Amino acid sequence: MNRIDIINGLIKLRSTFMEYDNIECKQEDVDLMNSAAKELSKSDIEIINSLQVANKEIKNENKLLKKENKELKKELELYEWAFEGLRSAYFEKIGAENGN
Repeated sequence: MNRIDIINGLIKLRSTFMEYDNIECKQEDVDLMNSAAKELSKSDIEIINSLQVANKEIKNENKLLKKENKELKKELELYEWAFEGLRSAYFEKIGAENGN
């Protein structure tokens, strides 16, 4: 039985209980309800913890990507400068060869 089935079962059971003014339960039923509630709480805590871990990992990865992006921007700028230098030198050479 998965978490959604447990929740749906508890909701249905609550609706049934609300139809009556007085209900007697066996201790087994009370224990079963308590066990289901504890299991749901434990599952919620595990889900929250795993989401927090995943969020932290994503934040760390995002920081690394931002750092890498900054470095790549600097590298691109250097290549652009080098390209401009080569382009300028090429046009100077062409101009010199043509006598301009």
